Amino acid sequence: MRRLVPATLLFVAVAWLGLPSVGEADGLLRRCRGLCEPDCAPAPAPTMVDVKVTCYKPVWKEKEVEQVITRCVPRVEKYAVTVLVPKWKDEVRKVTSYKPICKDVEYVYTAMVPKCVPEKRKVAYCEYERHIVEEKVPVCRMVRVPVVDECGRCTYRCQTVTEEHVVKRCVMKPIVKHKELVVNVVQYDRVEKKGVRQQVDYQPVVREVCVKVCDYDKQVRDCTRTVYDLQSEKVKRTVRYCEWVPHTEVVRVPECGSYRGGFGLFR
Repeated sequence: MRRLVPATLLFVAVAWLGLPSVGEADGLLRRCRGLCEPDCAPAPAPTMVDVKVTCYKPVWKEKEVEQVITRCVPRVEKYAVTVLVPKWKDEVRKVTSYKPICKDVEYVYTAMVPKCVPEKRKVAYCEYERHIVEEKVPVCRMVRVPVVDECGRCTYRCQTVTEEHVVKRCVMKPIVKHKELVVNVVQYDRVEKKGVRQQVDYQPVVREVCVKVCDYDKQVRDCTRTVYDLQSEKVKRTVRYCEWVPHTEVVRVPECGSYRGGFGLFR
């Protein structure tokens, strides 16, 4: 009983979705089996019918529209301007200049006169004493030593031998001694002397010169200028626009239901 209830529900759902009848289902199963069986008949071609459909195509048209435009209209305007006009004139002015006057002036200065004075000074000097010192130093030399190689042959090999030799060297030992010497020392004496130097004085001199002076006169002049005014006006213009115009065409489409390959859920 439990197995019959799900089967019944499945059958009702398939019938509601529009599954084909038993004969059609048998044909569907036969077509499905035909995929594996090469001797099945091919599916019939669909039937084509003529159907009228409505299409739209663009059509360009022209029309006149009224627009408001703004233009710049020039006009001449008069105005007054104040200008400064230069005016030159000669004018006598007094100018003070300074004239240099040179004169000799005596002055006293102090001079440093050098003189040499002998003085006794104690100085240190160094004397050296010679000493002969004997010491041992390592000396390396090469010695040929007879050896026997792997084959039993006698050969010679050079080896380094270090020996100590007694050598003599001279050593200088410094001895510091002092003695007195007479040296000349330079000293300076202050001596006052008289000299002559040039001194420059400036004497003011007043003189009259003629210079050009510029004055400005204010003058009012009439001038003209161009002024642009904005004016709005209505004009008519031709513009192009696009309209979609419907038209009927006949097309060939497959007839609905002519191909019985499947219905309902499997269409």
